[in-house]
Amino acid sequence: MNAAFSHLLRRDYARAISYWRREARRDTENSFQLGAICDVGAALILASRYDDARDHFDHLIQEAWRTVSKHFLYRGLIEWYCGDLPAAMTHWRRGLKAQYAQDWGLEVPFLLSFVAAKEPRAPEVQDTAEILRRALARAHGDELEIYLARFLLGELEGSELYVHAFNIEEAANTVRDPTPDHYLGWAELHRRELARIEFYRGVKMLQAGKRASYRTQLAKTLEHAEQSQVLIFEFVLALHETESAPNKRRIRR
Repeated sequence: MNAAFSHLLRRDYARAISYWRREARRDTENSFQLGAICDVGAALILASRYDDARDHFDHLIQEAWRTVSKHFLYRGLIEWYCGDLPAAMTHWRRGLKAQYAQDWGLEVPFLLSFVAAKEPRAPEVQDTAEILRRALARAHGDELEIYLARFLLGELEGSELYVHAFNIEEAANTVRDPTPDHYLGWAELHRRELARIEFYRGVKMLQAGKRASYRTQLAKTLEHAEQSQVLIFEFVLALHETESAPNKRRIRR
């Protein structure tokens, strides 16, 4: 197991940060400031070291060869966790215009879908569906991210999501609502994808007010993400959610 990820799973954030810092120093050709150096910032967020995380991502934004959406995604997340959604939106909107983005430019719209499910009455997130729809219109191909976007927009059911994501045509005829348990033969190869599917199924449940089901989906997200050993931002969100008391107010730091 990746040593940093092992520390992260034990909530030993200090050691995870130390390990990723060492890894980042070895990466001398990282013009986009991604990989281990970005994971350092995510771990700082999970450790609630928000001031350090701010400084870290401000530095990455300054040093990156091009503007990178993931930097603004995490930078806004810091402000949101500190209770300042308007400030968070400022960073997220910069992320939407970044010169370099992963997931067909859908990662910030995906995050906004989660934020809107958490704070559905906040005026800052009322155009989230339209933002996601516009980003989806620019995407093409047969990637999982496209199906996730369609799912969040209500164009696909949960069962269809598994079928489309992994091209298992017989699944819909075998099980009305497939789950990863039906795909044990190949599930180990797709843990990252499964983690994302379970997370966004949880987002839909949260939108529907099914909080118990939402918490179940978070547990499934963490289970698959832990086995993938890839620090996706959905894992950061899920881990933060499970470690926060349900009614705990965010405190500006």
